[in-house]
Amino acid sequence: MVASGRENRDNSKASNLKMGVRKGNILWSISLLFCFSAFAWGQEPSGDWKEYVYSNDGFAVAVPSAPTRHADAQIPHTTNYDVSFVEGPFRIGVVDQNRDCGATLSELKVSLLSGKQPGLDMSSVKEIRVADHSAMEFRHRVANEIRYERYVCGNNGYYYFFYAKWPINQSMPASVKRILSSFRLLPSTK
Repeated sequence: MVASGRENRDNSKASNLKMGVRKGNILWSISLLFCFSAFAWGQEPSGDWKEYVYSNDGFAVAVPSAPTRHADAQIPHTTNYDVSFVEGPFRIGVVDQNRDCGATLSELKVSLLSGKQPGLDMSSVKEIRVADHSAMEFRHRVANEIRYERYVCGNNGYYYFFYAKWPINQSMPASVKRILSSFRLLPSTK
C-alpha cells in the first residue's frame, strides 16, 4: 500500500511535533537546572556542618569539613586550621606567644590607619567584640578578590586570626559568616 501525500505530511508533522516536545523538554530541563544553580550559588553548602573542639588551642568552631591542622611556616608558635569549601579558603590561626593582645590590636590599628596597606578599605577597619574579647576586622582588595581578616584576643595569651577571600564582585559568603559566628573560646587548659 502506498501512502498518500497527506498521510506523509501528517506523519511528518507528528514526528516534528514529537521532536519539538523533546527539544522543549530538554530546554526546559536545562533552564530549571540553571535556575536552581543560580539560586544555590552563594548559599551555605549543604554538607554536614560539625563543631570541632580544639581544647589545647582554646577554641571550638563549626565548619563544613574537618580543618587541616599544621604549623605555620612563617609565624613562630602558630598553628593554622585550614578549611576548604566551594566558596573559598578559610583559615584560623592560633598564636600562642603570651602577648599583650590589647597592645597588639592597637599597633595593628595604627598600622592600618596609616594608609600604607594597598587596597585597604578604610571604612572596614572596625574594633569589635568576639566572645566578650577585644577584636578587630578589616577588608582589602587584592587583584580581583576581597580578603577579609579578623584578629581576636583569647584567653591566657592566645591570639587568633581569621582569613578568608572571595571574588571582588560578591558579598561575604554565607559560609564565612557562619564559621565566624560559630567560633567560641574555651576555658584555658594551660
